[in-house]
Amino acid sequence: MKVRFLGTSGFGVTTRRNLPSLLIDDCILVDCGEGTLKTMKEMNIPILPVKAVFLTHLHADHMLGLISLLWDLALYTRDDFTIPCTSPPIFVPEGMGPNLDQILRSTFSPFQRVNFSVDIRELPGVHTEPLSLNIQNISYSVDWIQTTHTPKCFAYKFNKRVGISGDTGPIDQFKAFFQDIPYLIHESTFPDTHATLAHQLNHCTPLDVANLASEISCRRVILNHLPDLSEEEEVSFLEEAKKVFPEISVAHDRDVFEIM
Repeated sequence: MKVRFLGTSGFGVTTRRNLPSLLIDDCILVDCGEGTLKTMKEMNIPILPVKAVFLTHLHADHMLGLISLLWDLALYTRDDFTIPCTSPPIFVPEGMGPNLDQILRSTFSPFQRVNFSVDIRELPGVHTEPLSLNIQNISYSVDWIQTTHTPKCFAYKFNKRVGISGDTGPIDQFKAFFQDIPYLIHESTFPDTHATLAHQLNHCTPLDVANLASEISCRRVILNHLPDLSEEEEVSFLEEAKKVFPEISVAHDRDVFEIM
């Protein structure tokens, strides 16, 4: 599996970071913050192979780029508007489908006029089996769990190889959900010096994530949803966490990781 970080900021658009989005195997998009489409085009990543979109939640920083992506699919990558076309399935937490539909309608997108439909699917909060997808003859198993965040937010697990936390404060259920997962991509919105504020706002610090990683037999942790850190600030940001879990690092926009 290949993971591309298209946006990594937890503090708005900055000169170094776009808003959250990552791409798995160039075909599964997880979150779609502002700047996602532009980064894909700059990296020469085609849009049509994206066959599924998973939104952790509907905060603006995680989904506003979806509007640009859908317009591109509906209007700019099609030669014949007489042929009906459907977006990739867009998976959202249970109960959030009408909210996303309302957001898209509020943009006056001309999708109906060009025979384009948006496929929004809700994932149930309670489920017994992972979701199975087959994309280009590759099977993907997707599991999820609700996090401590508002609005309703899901963490995801893909093929039991890579976990993605979504936005969340520390949560005991992650220990079982992410147990033995080799690679964990976890939000770290605040530094350890702001742990009280982080937890009040349902976010994590590097030390929170390191403590989790030390308990789940994780191989590597990549921090996402980050402050706008300089190289020097990255060192201090990770200092306490590395004492607990040395294989922890921060993601940068356009980073690519191979998940073995």
